Amino acid sequence: MSGNRGPSLSRWAWFSLFLGAAIVLMADASRYLPPTGEKYVDYPALPSSDLLPSFNAAHALLAGRNPYRDERLVVRDPYALSRGGDAGVTYLYPPSHAVLYVPVVLLVGRDFGQAARVHFFASLVLLAVLAGAVVRVLGLLQPIELGLQLALAPTVAFLIGLNPGAQLGLERGQSDLITATFCWGAVLAFLRGAPATASFLAVASALLKGYGALFAAGLLWLLFRRTTARASLAGAGLALVLLLAPVAHLVPDAFAAYGVREAMFWPGWTNQGFSNLAFVLLHGHADAARFAMAATAAAIAVACWLRLRRVLRNGGSDAQRALWLTLFATASLAVPIAYSSNSIAYNCVLVLPGALVLVLGQDALLERRSQTAAACLGVSLALALFTMLSFSVHRAFGLRYGHYELPLHAVGLAVLLAVIAGKSLAGLRGPRGHVEL
Repeated sequence: MSGNRGPSLSRWAWFSLFLGAAIVLMADASRYLPPTGEKYVDYPALPSSDLLPSFNAAHALLAGRNPYRDERLVVRDPYALSRGGDAGVTYLYPPSHAVLYVPVVLLVGRDFGQAARVHFFASLVLLAVLAGAVVRVLGLLQPIELGLQLALAPTVAFLIGLNPGAQLGLERGQSDLITATFCWGAVLAFLRGAPATASFLAVASALLKGYGALFAAGLLWLLFRRTTARASLAGAGLALVLLLAPVAHLVPDAFAAYGVREAMFWPGWTNQGFSNLAFVLLHGHADAARFAMAATAAAIAVACWLRLRRVLRNGGSDAQRALWLTLFATASLAVPIAYSSNSIAYNCVLVLPGALVLVLGQDALLERRSQTAAACLGVSLALALFTMLSFSVHRAFGLRYGHYELPLHAVGLAVLLAVIAGKSLAGLRGPRGHVEL
């Protein structure tokens, strides 16, 4: 791209972007490959079926009932036995997750079909917001002119919203896009010097399904310093008051329900966790693999957090702050995906924004400015993005390959974590080789 004026993306960034767009387009268009038919999503009888428990739970809250033991469901759940019904549990998420859907219930009443449509269009709005956050964080990481950021935004939205995992989430009515928007909105707010907004969004992300807990803890630790403590406390407090305080008495029930959720393991293509990767490759070491990967991801996140704290203390540049916060956020959000025995494909939206920022701004990751180093990094990130977007190479090209398939997203996430680990270990070494904390 030598003909461009001013700073731009590297040729490896463009290569990865085009490769990612190609696999997303192929995966989406493969449903029209003869014989036609959806190659990824097996449509259930009830559209937005995963939204139904939260819809019923919000109704239960408004009626003063316990959503975890609710015998008077507004809409019967045909899939209740697969999500806790056999254990007498009617809701598996934290109560704050149900609070989020109370406004939807107040708007549509008992009309679940209308609630599903509201959720779908709200998800599209959030997708646009998330794409905007990604390109703005990229713009802080790398000096890219505003025009190029605006041009990249639709492609970023395309990659985040049309990959098979995100489409599964849209069809099921899942909320992971909300969590992702909160997390990466908090990243942008932190970098833009808005501590109240950052802390509010970070805490809100942790209260939905718990996926943002480690991310929120790290961000709040950095925000609770002398100059930003009051604003950060106000933002975090507002999130707790709105989402947790009204349902705090239900937290013990939520922990009991979590035990039911934790025991679930589905070995189909939709399970893109490290437990399923181990199940396919090692046949019997799924728990050990997920514990090991979760511990590894947590260690990488801590290393990135330490480097981020050092950059903040030393008055680092906007680019340094954006780099290390992106690395920390990506690694910390990978921890629950790695730990879960049943990490479904729509969880990918949590880490995909970070992957895109790092792929497009990969020059910031280079320790040595050489063509060999750039090529090695470019190939690694291209592989990570390709696999994180394709999920199943057979289905991406319109083929069915049986029930047990290699979860490609887990492979790509492992490659991405390896790249982050390499950068974090290099970043923790001072000029004389000593580790700086």
